[in-house]
Amino acid sequence: MLQYPSFRALFFFSSSCQKPRFAVVVSKKVAATAVLRNRIRRRIYPLLRPYYKIFPGLVAAFFIKTSKIGARPSLRVELDAFFEKSAAYR
Repeated sequence: MLQYPSFRALFFFSSSCQKPRFAVVVSKKVAATAVLRNRIRRRIYPLLRPYYKIFPGLVAAFFIKTSKIGARPSLRVELDAFFEKSAAYR
């Protein structure tokens, strides 16, 4: 598990699946209403799209820590750091 200011990530590489699989988990402690939780997910999934072809077999779950993820450049930097570290575990 890797820790970042905006999220925690649990991941592993699977030899049985060809495409990477990503899940974004937003708890009720982070965002009380379903509307806010889904809005957060919808902001994060497009940021993960560029990594689909780069990391085949990666299975990752992102547990969001804060509802203030409107600062997309900082989240992009954290995701880049995560994918660099996860590539080292391959």
